[in-house]
Amino acid sequence: MPDLGWNNVAVITGDETGRLFGVARSGNGDGHYLIWVADVSAETLQAPGAQDANTSLNGVPITQVVTAAPVIDFDVTAAAASADGHQLLLVGSTRQDINVPVLALVDLYGSQPASAGSSNNSSHPAAKQRLASLLHVHQGLYAERPGLRILQVAWHPSSSRHFATLTSDNRWRLYNTNNLAEAEQTYALHLPGTQTSLGIHRSSGPTPRFTAFAFGPLAAGWASLSVMLLTSDGGVYLLCPVAPFGLRMSASVLQRLFNSAEGTAHAWLLAAFLSILAHESEAVSARPHMLETAAPALQGPLNQDTDSVKPHTTNSLACTLAVSNTSGNINGLGSLSLGNQGSMEQAVFSVLVTGFSNGTVYAHALEVGQVIPVWLDATPQCAYDQTGEIAAVRYEVEVVPTASADAGVSPCQCCCTTACCVAACMVCKWYSCIPMLHASRGASNLPHVLASCLLICMVKKHQPADACLHRPCIVAYY
Repeated sequence: MPDLGWNNVAVITGDETGRLFGVARSGNGDGHYLIWVADVSAETLQAPGAQDANTSLNGVPITQVVTAAPVIDFDVTAAAASADGHQLLLVGSTRQDINVPVLALVDLYGSQPASAGSSNNSSHPAAKQRLASLLHVHQGLYAERPGLRILQVAWHPSSSRHFATLTSDNRWRLYNTNNLAEAEQTYALHLPGTQTSLGIHRSSGPTPRFTAFAFGPLAAGWASLSVMLLTSDGGVYLLCPVAPFGLRMSASVLQRLFNSAEGTAHAWLLAAFLSILAHESEAVSARPHMLETAAPALQGPLNQDTDSVKPHTTNSLACTLAVSNTSGNINGLGSLSLGNQGSMEQAVFSVLVTGFSNGTVYAHALEVGQVIPVWLDATPQCAYDQTGEIAAVRYEVEVVPTASADAGVSPCQCCCTTACCVAACMVCKWYSCIPMLHASRGASNLPHVLASCLLICMVKKHQPADACLHRPCIVAYY
């Protein structure tokens, strides 16, 4: 019988509850994939001397084996679990043509017990056998665009029904799980020198391309309605505002934004959160919305004139972006406040980390309060459903300078080493620390987090072995 341990998985990912999801071939020769589910605690991976993710995981029992219907008959190269673990996104390509991308969603929450004898997996007899539905995402787009690559998928941190993709055609798409046939919002991203919708090239010479994205920090302001985008030369751009249809936000936060907003920002808040004027509840849901004469602009690069922006002629390309949250962490872990003690005016920073293909990692400080929306004169394209509601919106967005001189990012010297360690997990696709990061939320568990980061540093040699121990001042949680 072939080896069906964790070292046989094609991809592995985790949710925020401490569960791991592995996608592995069934082992019976049909080439189909199964989904393994394991509940992992921090203690499980604390094997003495374990320096390999697979070695550490081999002692983790598999609690569920999920068979998809229809079967997963395409090659899986990446996966992303929703925060609650209810849904799993799979990215890959067809076996008939590796240039044809596939994006699918597996509904784990709606899975049913597999009937006796229906499971094609016998390597984990103690695991519960489940059957879950598989749904293809935007199949009309990806099946008809050979050569299009899905660079990244990620779930929205504030809406469990939404996820986003970045593709090689410089398109960022936001999807709603209630309608997988098309994107709810599409942003065509145009950098200076790239081709516009009219087919015009703005300049000559090689230009960077978008390679990764991250949702903005969960702060009480415009930052929580932002998306950070990374280009291949290391530039970081800000897209704001972006609100999934149905997003729930605090009415008090929206009221503060509304009271300070002017012009287009004021009109957008009314279009997206009209019920904010009623003050009927503590939270307000975003309606399907758009402005007929304006679109959000790309601001940046935020890190212009820093060492983290490289000439496009270099061999190393920026490929990973991570942003820490500024709320929801005990004792302020994950954020940094600067200002006089006792003063009410303290600047709150989020840690923004970029990683390059050669292993170089840069950490920056983003002042959250300086994130504000910027607009372009534009005419978005819109599709309506049968009830007359907006079903899908497409924007053409271009780059403008940052909204203010203080809105950029700067090197974060005080937290650079620890933030680099956390980012190394994403850069190297090193997964053994994920359960520790999820399980270690309080200050008392900080050594676990540092230890897991230190393991990555030692194995992948991104930092000296003792670097994290000298500067444990901040941890950027996922």
